[in-house]
Amino acid sequence: MASNYIEHLGGKRSYDLNVQGNQSPQSAQGAQGTVSVGGIGNQDATGVNAQVEPYFILSRNIVFIIGTAIIVVYATMSSQMVATDGQWYLSLKKPSWQPPNIVFGIIWPYNFAMLVGATWIVATRLSTTHRLIWLIFLALSVTSSLIWAWLFFMSHLLLASSIALLFATLFTIPLLVISFQASPVLGIAFVPYQIWLALATSLSFGYSDQ
Repeated sequence: MASNYIEHLGGKRSYDLNVQGNQSPQSAQGAQGTVSVGGIGNQDATGVNAQVEPYFILSRNIVFIIGTAIIVVYATMSSQMVATDGQWYLSLKKPSWQPPNIVFGIIWPYNFAMLVGATWIVATRLSTTHRLIWLIFLALSVTSSLIWAWLFFMSHLLLASSIALLFATLFTIPLLVISFQASPVLGIAFVPYQIWLALATSLSFGYSDQ
C-alpha cells in the first residue's frame, strides 16, 4: 500500500492507494475514492481510500461552555452597572417611545435564556466554522453592550455609549443569521433580542440629545 498526503484547504487530505500485482500507484491516480470529514474514510472498489483530517475542531461542549460563560458575564456585569433607579437616570427626560419598566423586567431574562439555548443549538447542529463565528460575534456584541452600560450609567457619556450600543446591535446581526441557519424556530426566537437591541440603541440616542 502506498500513502500520499495532499494539502487541501481546510484540512489534510490523505489518499491510501492499494497496489495489487503489477499495478503501479500512477495507474491508480485516476481512480475515484470516497471522502469523509473528520478523519474517517471509506474504501471503494478501486482501492482508493480518502480521508480529510481537519486542522481545527471546536467541540460542541467547548462552544457551549465558552458561550455560556460569556452570557453569564453579560448578565452579571450588566446587572451591576445598569442602575435605572439611580437619581441621575431618573432625572433624565425619557424618550417618548420608551417602553414601561415592566417590559425591561420581562425581556432581559428571556434574552439571556434564549442566548444560552441558541448557543447549545448552534454548537450541536452547525459546523466548526459556524461555531467559531458565533463565539466571536457573541463576544463582540456582549463587550459592546457592557461598554455601553459603563459609558452610560457610570461615566454619563451619552453619545459615546449610544455608539457602543449601535456596534452591539450590528455585531448581533451575524448571530441572527446563524440562528436561522441552525433552525427557523431558533431564528424566530432570536428576533426579539435583535429588535430589543435596535430599540435600546434608539433610546440611547434619544437620551443623548439632551
